[in-house]
Parts: sequence; structure tokens; C-alpha cells
Amino acid sequence: GDRRRSENGGVDADGVLGDIQIPNGSGSLLIFNAANQLVDQVRYNDEAPWPRREAGQSLELTSPRADNSNGAVWRAGSDRYGDGGEGTPGR
Repeated sequence: GDRRRSENGGVDADGVLGDIQIPNGSGSLLIFNAANQLVDQVRYNDEAPWPRREAGQSLELTSPRADNSNGAVWRAGSDRYGDGGEGTPGR
């Protein structure tokens, strides 16, 4: 993996997750700890109550305490970085 700004859309990555692809429309993201135990997951969609987003926009949870399975507590990222990216790099 590569953490360099030139390889990551203008962001210096804090870490490398390996070969990961997250579809833009709908999908799932499951996070496991080093003991291979599921510690968090989110299944997202591109239909209400999930926020509408444009190409290059990521989603961000409005509060770390919010129920991440509820699309209404997510919003489209707005911090600009790199070539057309919008999201929350480094946060």
C-alpha cells in the first residue's frame, strides 16, 4: 500500500487498508479487529433516507455516537481535497 499524497487524491494517508473497494451506490463495510472479531459494520444505500451525493463525495457520520445504520444521520462530505474529492480525510 501507499500512503503518499501523490497516490491518494491529495491526502497523506494515516494507514493502509490493503486492497479495498467501496462501491458508490450501495454496499456494506465491515470492520474486524486483529482477532478477526466484527467490531462495527454499516450497510449503506443511495436512496432515502441516505443523503444524495455527487461523484467524488464521500459520506460522513454526523456524530460518532449516532447509529450508523440510520442513513438519516449521515451527510455528504464537503471538505475539498485533491482532484475533485470531497470528504473528511484525516478525521
